[in-house]
Amino acid sequence: MDAALDDTPRPKLLLNALPAIHVVLFAMTLITERKTASGGNPLLCVELPISLPLIATDQWPTVFVVGTIATFWWYFIAQIGWSSKRKRLSRLGAGLGALLVSFICLIDGVMMFSELRCCISQESNFSVVDWIIYVMAGALLCGGLISASYSASRALGFNKA
Repeated sequence: MDAALDDTPRPKLLLNALPAIHVVLFAMTLITERKTASGGNPLLCVELPISLPLIATDQWPTVFVVGTIATFWWYFIAQIGWSSKRKRLSRLGAGLGALLVSFICLIDGVMMFSELRCCISQESNFSVVDWIIYVMAGALLCGGLISASYSASRALGFNKA
C-alpha cells in the first residue's frame, strides 16, 4: 500500500511546493523590487549561497541564472526531505542532508530576520507587499526545516515502519 502512495499526484504536488513558492517569490520580487522597502533582500537571503554572484552584479542575465539555479536548489532541498521520508536515502545520506539543509536554512533565516528588523525600523515605506514577500521567504525556510526534520528522522531511525 505504501508503494501505491508514491505514484499518486499528491506527493508530487508536495515535492514541488518549495520550488513553486520560490518561483512566485522570485517573480514577485523582480516585479516589485524598486517599489518596496525590502528591495529584494529576502530573496537574496533565502537563495544563499546561490545568490552570492548577485552581490557583485545585478544584471538581468545574472539574476535569471541565479534565480533558475535557486529554484533547482529548493527542489533539491525538498527532494532530500521527501527521499528521506520515503526511505530512498540511506541513514547516513539523510543525516548529511539534514545537517546541510538545517545549517543553510538557519543561516538564511538569521540574515533574513535581521534584514526585516532593519527594514521595519528604518524604512517609512514598508508595505503589505513587503510583508507578503517576507512571509513567502519565511515559508521557504520553514519548508526547508521540515525537509531537514524528515531527513533527521530518517537518520535517527525514527521512521522504521
